[in-house]
Amino acid sequence: SVNRYIDILKQLFNINISDTYINRTLPEIDREVMLRRSRIDKILGPLSKDALALNKTTNSKTQDSVEADNDYIEDKEIELKLSLLGCSFKKKEDDWLVRVPAYRSLDLLREIDLIEEVARLIGYDQFSANLPNPIRPGGLNPNQLIERQIRNNFSSSGLQEVTTFSLVPHSEKDEGRVAISNPLLSDTSHLRTNLWEEHLNITRRNLTAGQKGCWIYEIGAVYTKTESEISESVILGGLITGENRMERWSTNGKTKEIDYFEARGIITQALLPLRIEITDRPLTNNPLYHPGRSVELILEGKVVGKFGQIHPYKLNELEFDYHSYLFELNLEALKRSATRNEKYKVKYKSYATVPFMERDIALLVDSQCTSKDIISIIRRSGKPLLEEVELIDRYADDKLKSGKISQAFRIRYRDKSKTLKESDINPIHQRILETLKKKLDAELRT
Repeated sequence: SVNRYIDILKQLFNINISDTYINRTLPEIDREVMLRRSRIDKILGPLSKDALALNKTTNSKTQDSVEADNDYIEDKEIELKLSLLGCSFKKKEDDWLVRVPAYRSLDLLREIDLIEEVARLIGYDQFSANLPNPIRPGGLNPNQLIERQIRNNFSSSGLQEVTTFSLVPHSEKDEGRVAISNPLLSDTSHLRTNLWEEHLNITRRNLTAGQKGCWIYEIGAVYTKTESEISESVILGGLITGENRMERWSTNGKTKEIDYFEARGIITQALLPLRIEITDRPLTNNPLYHPGRSVELILEGKVVGKFGQIHPYKLNELEFDYHSYLFELNLEALKRSATRNEKYKVKYKSYATVPFMERDIALLVDSQCTSKDIISIIRRSGKPLLEEVELIDRYADDKLKSGKISQAFRIRYRDKSKTLKESDINPIHQRILETLKKKLDAELRT
């Protein structure tokens, strides 16, 4: 660059520069890079028709550049560009052993670096399109399609996607953070172990700025360490707080705070197109979550995440005015389950041509008994006629037995081949009641 500057000065001002100096001694290097002719042709390909026509015209007057019968760069052209780079070289059959100058020692490290510089000096527009033949259309694999669908589903459900930094500062409260050996700043000296801390910060900034709510989600990596290794996992996490609507007329201008079941329903709705079944199990031992309003998320018998209301003590610390709900799910587990053949490939079946019959049962069970446990037992005991079961009522009152609550369920029976009779249903219905009595000590409420 200095030599080029001197040339321009001489052209414009007709000056004579006797000598140049440098303020440091250039390091002595002994790096030689093998540059293969075959590799140049494979990477850059033939010259374009316009470039070949121009070179033919030039070659008719001079003996420069590319020969008329050769679509690729001539050896002399390659050697000229290497010389312009300041490189010295030795010819070895069809290849070159290139010695890199000291001032280019940091960027001319590999064969591909030399090829890139040759192409730059010739001009990228001088080469023809070097595309596969035939050109086959690309596409996303099932994992990529599922991840894209998850993003679309959560965005369509009203959540805003955010992206946060994976580098965080040191924290005495979280000793599991992985330290970086060469951090640029103290605030970016460790790898994060969760997404929710930055989501809380984003929410606090939005609420402080006067927003009435903040619904966000993110797909990002978190890092954990053991004695022997550091592992990375991709998490789908987010936070829902306040309201997310444009109008106020339906509530006379008042804020409508979202409750636990509405927030949980948003997550269910966003994951519904994946055709996977996630069930809830009470979570009581996590200090971040409200002990009575938080659950572990179970998929195929394994814990894949958590959902729940943030603990009131934490909300007071953050000075949030609304109940807030955090969720996190292992993205790989979701994609692995959603891409199984029986779920990923859509199967169609004809509508039932015979009517169904429904029975309602109201059960007195222990107050700690969950509807999920009851529904699971009903489904196993109601085969083969049971088609659907759902919770329709939950009732608690001092008039009931101590420590008991009432849960009512609607059970749907159907036989695909015939219309059911009472005699068909009664044995199965009775078996369900007996199983509930045996396993949960459930009583039929009258």
